[in-house]
Parts: sequence; structure tokens; C-alpha cells
Amino acid sequence: MFTQATPGTWFFPRRSSSRQFVSNRRWKACLRLTNDTRLGYEGNTDADLVLSDLTYRHLLGDNFAFIVGTEGVNAVNVFRGANRVESAGFGPLSALAQRNPIIAIGGGRAGVGFDWQISDRFSLQTVYSVRLPEDPDIGGIFGSEQGENTVGLQLSIAPTNTIDLALNYINSYSPLGRLRTGIGDDQVTVGTPINTNAFGGTLSWRVIPQVTIGAWGGYATSARQGDSGSVETTNWMVFLNFPDLGGAGNLGGIYVGQPPKITSSDLPTGENIPNLLAGGIGTPGGQPGTTTHVEVFYRYRLSENIAITPGFIVIFNPAHTPESDTIGIAALRTTFTF
Repeated sequence: MFTQATPGTWFFPRRSSSRQFVSNRRWKACLRLTNDTRLGYEGNTDADLVLSDLTYRHLLGDNFAFIVGTEGVNAVNVFRGANRVESAGFGPLSALAQRNPIIAIGGGRAGVGFDWQISDRFSLQTVYSVRLPEDPDIGGIFGSEQGENTVGLQLSIAPTNTIDLALNYINSYSPLGRLRTGIGDDQVTVGTPINTNAFGGTLSWRVIPQVTIGAWGGYATSARQGDSGSVETTNWMVFLNFPDLGGAGNLGGIYVGQPPKITSSDLPTGENIPNLLAGGIGTPGGQPGTTTHVEVFYRYRLSENIAITPGFIVIFNPAHTPESDTIGIAALRTTFTF
């Protein structure tokens, strides 16, 4: 259990010589702002109690495990994390810094997955999941042209005792033109169906027990169903973790990266998101700028059951718009374990 307070969010304005551009920029920022500023635990539950995990997990022999369930089966929960501190309650503060965003593509909830320890240095994870299993009208657990479904594969490699490498592949279908990551450029068409193939990798190296350096990158190409055209997105992150900084159980972190960005969109005119958000008629092209995310946090262990994590996040060029105001976020997270 954890709580998180955000004492302040600041906008650092820039001057602009174009009133029309400022108007378009603000419209775009309102549409995309929450994707760039979202913290790790955030979600819209409408104040309802939400069940996040309803699964059955079983170990077959010493090297093979499977998971099946109606809630909580997706690549985020099945894939092993190369960055061992990823956690909304104990790791970085922001949603972007949790893990490579392509792992969250599809937003799956129900399905089946397995984890196979091939050898001491290699393991393989796979998952099949759907987003709305309770709705038979859109295919239920088997999916359909009206339902969202995802297949994922990850090869985890530990070439040495101090290096972790994860290579990911995700194939996802969305009838609404969304990646479902909730981070960066998440809506890649105006609502037309897409099939997405995404590739990513994360590398983490424990240089010494007190210092870990790492990076990840992701690339996705989303093809429009029933017509020509596709959309390409990329993301990246570099990070430093400092385990036990100032005491056992503490953690410091510095993360710098780019949220998912549409680098190319060659859909029919009228359907290309970057140009539409800039106030155009939807002609082909990518985003005009690049968002840079900088995050610093420090988790301090108050006791066996309580940890606090103050941190600060600065977002340059939000919404991948060159003239967007810089955003600063100060946050304090309290985590209770029992």
C-alpha cells in the first residue's frame, strides 16, 4: 500500500511570436498533458474499488511456470524486469520511468503466460492477453475484430552475474488506433484499427553493488488495417540507480529519456495525428519536436514497514512540441508494507 502527494506542478513559459501557434499548442498540451506527467500509480478508477490481480500461478518442475487468469495477465506482469527496481511503490516516481513502455502495449487484463528457465543464463517469457474478456460481443478471451488482444515474447539474458538484458517483442491489435501504454504518443490514428509490431530492449549493469547503470529503447510500427499507411513510434531511457544509498534499503535514482514519440505517420490525409494536433488537416509527417523527461528521486526507509520517496521531475517540450512550456513536478510518495 502506498500514497503519493504532488505538492506542486510548475509551468515555465516561453515567449512566442505567434498567437495562433500558442492556441494550437495549448490544445495539444491539454490533450496529451496527462501522458507526460502521469505518475507510476495513477489511473482513472472513478473512486471504485478495482481488482488488479485474479490469477492462478503454478510451477511445473524446476524450470517452467505458467500463469492464467481473468485479471492481471499481461506482459508487464509476466516478463522479467531487467531493471530490478521497477515498481510503482518502491521504484521511480513516474509512469514513464517504470519500464520500457512497449511492454505495456495492448493494456491486456486476462489471458495466459509462461516463464521457462532455459538455462542458468537464459529464460523465455510469453503471454497472450485481451483487454475486455468479460464482453463476449467483442470476442471475449479469444478476441475479435472489435476487441483488443496482444501477444508478447521476451528473451531474458544474464551473460554475467552483474548484467541483465531483456529483448522484447509485442504484437497487438487495436480497433481504436491506440497503443494503450498511457504514456507519450498513445493514440496513433484517429480511431481506425491498427496492428502493431513492437521491439525493445533493456540493459542493466551493476558496476558495483552501490551503482547500476542502464538503458532501454523501443520501436513500434503500427499498420492501418484495411488501407495503406503506417505509424512509427520510438522511445528511450538511460538511468542510474544507487541501491542502499545512505543506508540499507534506501534507493537513489536518476532517469533521463524520451516518452513514445510518433516519428513517422504516412496515413491518408486527414488521419495523421501529429499534423492534426498542430492545427493542420492531417497530412503525413512526424512530431515537430522531442519531449525530454528528467527525473531524480530518493527512497528513504523509515522503518521495516514505511518508506518515503521525495523526487522531482522536469519535462522539456511536453507533447513533443518545440515551443511547449517546461513542466516541473515535485512529488512525495509514502509506501506502507504489511
